[in-house]
Amino acid sequence: LGGVVFVIAQGSEGGGHTGVVASSVLIPQVVDAVGDRVPVVAAGGIFDGRGLAAALCYGADGVWVGTRFLLTPEANAHQTHKDRLLHGRAEDTVVS
Repeated sequence: LGGVVFVIAQGSEGGGHTGVVASSVLIPQVVDAVGDRVPVVAAGGIFDGRGLAAALCYGADGVWVGTRFLLTPEANAHQTHKDRLLHGRAEDTVVS
C-alpha cells in the first residue's frame, strides 16, 4: 500500500460521519484485507479499556479514540457540549 502508514477502520458506532457496518464485523474484515501489509487502527465507539480489548481481539493493532477526550478537563469544548456527551444515550447519536 504505497505510502500508507496505517488504515483506520471505523465501525458504525462512530458518531457523525460513518457507515452502517459494525466494528465487530468491519475490523476483522479490514485486518484480513490489509493487516499483513499495514497496521490497522480501530475507531468508533471506543471509550474505555473494554473497547480497546475488543478491538485488539478483532485483530487491530491499536485504537483511535476521539470524542471521549472531549470530556477531559484539558479539552476546550463548551461545557454544554461536554454535558450532552456525558448524559447522552446511544439513541441520541445523529449519523450524517
